Amino acid sequence: MLKRLIILFTLLTSCALGVPIATSAADTWCREEAIRTGEGNWSVEIVCTDDGSTPGSSSGGAPDGCWTWGGKQVECTLQDDTGYYWWSSQRQTYCRLAIPPPEPSHEIWDGHRDANGNPKGAAIWCVAYDVYFIGEARLFWIPTPPVIDTLATQIARRAVASLELHPPMFHLEGMTRAEVADLAPWLPVGAVMWVWIKQDNHQWGTQSTTVSEQGITVSLTAKSTRTTFDPGDGSAAVSCRSAGTQRYPASDIGDVSPHGCDHRYLVRNSKDDESERYHVSGFVTWTITWTASNGEYGTFPIDVASTADVSIRIGELFAVSTRG
Repeated sequence: MLKRLIILFTLLTSCALGVPIATSAADTWCREEAIRTGEGNWSVEIVCTDDGSTPGSSSGGAPDGCWTWGGKQVECTLQDDTGYYWWSSQRQTYCRLAIPPPEPSHEIWDGHRDANGNPKGAAIWCVAYDVYFIGEARLFWIPTPPVIDTLATQIARRAVASLELHPPMFHLEGMTRAEVADLAPWLPVGAVMWVWIKQDNHQWGTQSTTVSEQGITVSLTAKSTRTTFDPGDGSAAVSCRSAGTQRYPASDIGDVSPHGCDHRYLVRNSKDDESERYHVSGFVTWTITWTASNGEYGTFPIDVASTADVSIRIGELFAVSTRG
């Protein structure tokens, strides 16, 4: 049975990839297959088979398995008492995830920290191999930890189900004056709609849990990191790294949200049909970070989509002059 995952990243080289991903089962093979999608951009598909066979290539005639640049076929995965290794076509050597990871103060994280100074990405050990490992292992940084389908990884993904991550309810800030109360929320063309989500740790915030299975304990933390919404008028989706902000009472209808969770509507709804509205939907991205009692660790994102129907009507304001 084939399993497929999609990963997007940028390469500085235009060569095809053949990088396998290590797995916990000896009869499972995984390989990355790359398709160029633009200048320096590649779409990479990780293809795995768990029936003991090596999956065929979809890259148009490239040979199966893993190869050196000199044309020598090598094992795609190896395992010893230090962990699982995968063949890195880019580095022409075998690599494994650094377990435990280097200390946060280690130089490997220099230039690879988030806004709070915490390390991001992953560290891997790579070592030359010729029948057996030779030479000293070297430490490298990579932006995303490799997909390793171990028991600890499976436990971590199952643990997400025990968290109470609720579908986000989008609040749309418009005009709610009495004269347009039956149309609320309502905004005139050109005004800016602010979008926000309640920060209650269920729709936006942080949650943690600890789960034990088959002798392995996994501690997991979910942190909301991005809000994405479709304004419903055919324009591009809006993404911001916050839960949005409730409109200030003193703000003008043309003011933008301080966190970027907003949208300016440039096309009004039909004036002949007051039921016509723009429907807003979207999702919150949670970043899952986990560590296991056997030293494994990882990070992966999940999206929790909205389910409620929220909408806004866009109309026009007219100036009316009267004579006293």
